[in-house]
Amino acid sequence: MINKLFAAATILVLATVFVPYVHASGTLTSISDTLSRLKISTTANHTITFTTPTGIANGNTVTLTFPSSSFTMGASLTGVTIADNGGADNAVTSASYATNVLTITASASSVVTAGHTATIKIPSAQITNPGIAATYIITIGGTFGDTGSFAAVILSDDQIPVTASVDPTITMTVDNTTLALGTLSSSAIATTSENNIVVGTNGAHGYTIAVKDAGNGASPGLYSSGASKLVASATATLAAGTEGYGANCNKTSGSGSCSFADGSTNNVTGLTLAGGTFASYASTPSGNDTFRIRVKAAIASNTPAGSYADTLTVIGTANF
Repeated sequence: MINKLFAAATILVLATVFVPYVHASGTLTSISDTLSRLKISTTANHTITFTTPTGIANGNTVTLTFPSSSFTMGASLTGVTIADNGGADNAVTSASYATNVLTITASASSVVTAGHTATIKIPSAQITNPGIAATYIITIGGTFGDTGSFAAVILSDDQIPVTASVDPTITMTVDNTTLALGTLSSSAIATTSENNIVVGTNGAHGYTIAVKDAGNGASPGLYSSGASKLVASATATLAAGTEGYGANCNKTSGSGSCSFADGSTNNVTGLTLAGGTFASYASTPSGNDTFRIRVKAAIASNTPAGSYADTLTVIGTANF
């Protein structure tokens, strides 16, 4: 009798040992929630992704259960979408929140195929982060049949201040080549080659370029100390045989504009000892602006012989 009982017990034990283990189905994988902000008490967008073995059908619900006294939101959320496997973001039928549970109801266009990755987007900063920095566990469920959970970390502050300063600047170059008029004749108007002036600044009100004239020290013009003669500078249209002297301007690149007469004509702007505005711009230029200055002169038949000279001083001012 004892042997029979022992044999029966042995058979029972062997039967129990060889029952196969059945793995649970409907478990979500690759779950994540990307928040647009992690700071406490700050509203954020949520992008939740997971791979669903069962899929999400039309009319199925997906629920997100938040810990009590944590995330807060309104009773109805708008603009919520579901995408299937990285496809289009399709609007859901509804998204409502009550007692820590957000219930999202899938529409016919927001279904997800079994085995695919679902992406749920909750836009427009409709969910407010908890007021305490911590890690919060959120569970996923609903009538679509699968379950899972994920963690979201909330920080006291999620932003790193970056500071920098930019000093006010102005850069300027002048070719510093001689503006040679050559030998003057009463039968022609003499014109020099151009001298480039390049200016750049971060001034909010741009820049001003001025040109001062030396003349004879008392009056502007082209002066011969040996002949004690000044060909006076004045704004005019030069004519051969009539004394005159001045400068003109061309812009070759940039945003500014010339104040002096156009260099493609025989018009000149009179130079002054104090310095007149040659070119300017009233806003921050997009880059460097380049201008060309040149001078023109005309003499009369009785203009005394001699060596004539003048010195122009270029002044650049940034306007901040």
